[in-house]
Amino acid sequence: IWRVTLWDADDKEYSSVWSKFAIGPAEESDWKGQWIVHPGDIATFYKDEGNTKSDECELWQNRRSLPLFRAQLSSDTMLPIVENKSDRLFSALLVVSGLGSFRVSMDGVPLSSSGPIDPPFTDYSKRVMYRGFDVTTFLVGGNVHDGSHVVGITMGSGWWDHRPLNGGMAKFDLLPRGPVTVVAQLYLTTASGNVHVVIPTLGSGRSKSSWQVSRGHIRESDLFTGEIVDLGVMSSMEGWDTWPSWSKSLGWVSPVKYSTDVSQEARREVIARKANAITKSSRKKEKYNKFASPIGKLVPSEIPPILPMERIAPEEIHNIGSGRWLLDFGKAMSGMLHFDKGLPTPIIPESYPRGHGFKAA
Repeated sequence: IWRVTLWDADDKEYSSVWSKFAIGPAEESDWKGQWIVHPGDIATFYKDEGNTKSDECELWQNRRSLPLFRAQLSSDTMLPIVENKSDRLFSALLVVSGLGSFRVSMDGVPLSSSGPIDPPFTDYSKRVMYRGFDVTTFLVGGNVHDGSHVVGITMGSGWWDHRPLNGGMAKFDLLPRGPVTVVAQLYLTTASGNVHVVIPTLGSGRSKSSWQVSRGHIRESDLFTGEIVDLGVMSSMEGWDTWPSWSKSLGWVSPVKYSTDVSQEARREVIARKANAITKSSRKKEKYNKFASPIGKLVPSEIPPILPMERIAPEEIHNIGSGRWLLDFGKAMSGMLHFDKGLPTPIIPESYPRGHGFKAA
């Protein structure tokens, strides 16, 4: 635990309230969870499935809609810990990372303050940052005997599985790329300091079966053009990250391990050649059956979370026809759209004009 104490010019002391911090996994060996992916997504990066680079746009479309991941923290897992009166549960830390971007919830309550901006942008083939979330209040003092808890992870494309583009300012062909994937585990620490690692992604035994994945409501997620959300799917999946909806398993499948044949060394050489940093190697070009990019070392996030600073309403709303609405907020900003009093009508017309982005997606 920690606090901050300051002294002013008159030597008067001011102290903050006591707070606490947690230390997450420091080494790769500390991770019991493994990177997991929707089985249909990883298959689009396998050449033995008939996939070729010329099919890149079609393969990208096959990975839409973006997946949702969820895990069940069952009462069977919790009871041996919470019923130990001599060594009570003291804290719970959920550590998560995802590529391209992720938002985390527990029992339907959003945990991610950074919205879809996690993880911070790095060379994901070298290092990927993870976030830690204090979920103690969900587990301590509550009633875990009449049900279980659910961790939910909503995925976006980010810089990892972006729409295939040629040209432009961003050199997407230099960026690592693969199917949307996630890794997570939960630390339960007791008063005596005993640490239990539970629900790791693709763990063994009961933990392995606790994770599920399904196509979700986000049809497209782009850092430049925003998100396209299927409102019908979102409505039908309401509560997907809560225990009462866990039994609604239609469309949910078991995730598989992220895998690739591309080594870190091979990727570095390819990038160096594309950047004209080295001459073409005389070594015979390797052919990879699994051609997704390798994923680098997991490290703690080195930047503070991005926080919502202001809530604003549009200054003007224009109906521009064909189910399209223009919301003018009067200034440039980055944010998330929220409707307090329902959606415009009609939000989804029977037909779209040619070239309308929603239909094209």
